[in-house]
Amino acid sequence: MELKRDSKGRFIKGQPSLRKEIKLSKEIKEKIKQTNIKKGIAPKNRFDKLTKDIKKKISKTVKLQYKNGRKLSLSCWKKGQRASPKTEFTSERMKSKNNPNWQGGITPINLQIKQSNNYKSWRKAIFERDNYTCVWCNQRGGKLNVDHIKPYNIIIKNNNIKTLKQAIKCKELWNINNGRTLCLNCHKKTDTYGEKAKYYFDLNLIGKKILITGASCGIGLAIKKCLENEGAKCISWSRSENYNLDCSALPIIPKIDILINNVGGRGTWNNWEAIDNINYKTMAMLTNNFLRNKRKWGRVITISSIYGKEKGPNPAFTASKAAQIAYMKSLAGKYKGITFNTICPGHINVDKPFPYKPKIVGKPKDVANIVTFLCSDLASHINGACITVDGGESHSF
Repeated sequence: MELKRDSKGRFIKGQPSLRKEIKLSKEIKEKIKQTNIKKGIAPKNRFDKLTKDIKKKISKTVKLQYKNGRKLSLSCWKKGQRASPKTEFTSERMKSKNNPNWQGGITPINLQIKQSNNYKSWRKAIFERDNYTCVWCNQRGGKLNVDHIKPYNIIIKNNNIKTLKQAIKCKELWNINNGRTLCLNCHKKTDTYGEKAKYYFDLNLIGKKILITGASCGIGLAIKKCLENEGAKCISWSRSENYNLDCSALPIIPKIDILINNVGGRGTWNNWEAIDNINYKTMAMLTNNFLRNKRKWGRVITISSIYGKEKGPNPAFTASKAAQIAYMKSLAGKYKGITFNTICPGHINVDKPFPYKPKIVGKPKDVANIVTFLCSDLASHINGACITVDGGESHSF
């Protein structure tokens, strides 16, 4: 049967096809198959029936999907094109060991603790203590988190916690003083957020009671913020808060762990008695009251000045600051477990005018960072030291 063609040599539509009448033998089919394999054309069968040469030409993603237990149905390849896999998910694939994310059926210890009732009650206790407000920005309500001051993973690692029973018995893990309420923005700014927790340095100040004089502004306020970030409980005494710091009316200091003498004043030469009362006598009376109670561990830090070591513009101020350094040095080594150190800052920007323009000006946080270190157990062998924080401004040794 011959088919008709038009003037251009193309077959005319509507004529019966000869495909059904043609019957190929097995030998011809195998030859066609081999020629298609050489050209890169895949047959219309399943992935399991493909030859090794065609499997190598399939992309790596398809191979990974097949290894993970997916059933693939490949559309027929055309020359120069990739196969388009059509994945068919089955219920058997998602069951236990057939799932590619299978990890042995054991939940990590971190998730076990966070899903426990003890962790939920610990979070609730911190929220109620902070009255559902962010400790840093005072945002009330909204999206709040409980931040671990000492990172959660480090506590688990140090105590070698591997089971939920061990975690429940660990008192450090459920310490309320180790947590604080923060909003989402403040939580990201912490030093222990995400991967920053790898570089955490434990100063062991969580729950320590600290008395700071002159903590309403300037250096004292910066010291208070740094110590509170480490989990310490700070009590501030200042003249702006109507506390009487006169030497004749000083109350007995309650049981505290750390005393920071920061209150002071410049004054003039005519008021040398007032300068001596604020700078030296107040510091001496507070330190004596601190030492009345017997204690095995303690820290006393006094904020003096570089003019306590060298010539200054005001003789009365210089004499009072030098007396602070000498008093702290004389107490060093007399009490076991208690260290006495002095910090001599240079010109620090505390929003007050200077009598003259200094060459180098520091920030309150520069002094606060050294105070936090001296308060920790890492500085247990530093006793009677006079540390200068002035950026190289002073001329004395």
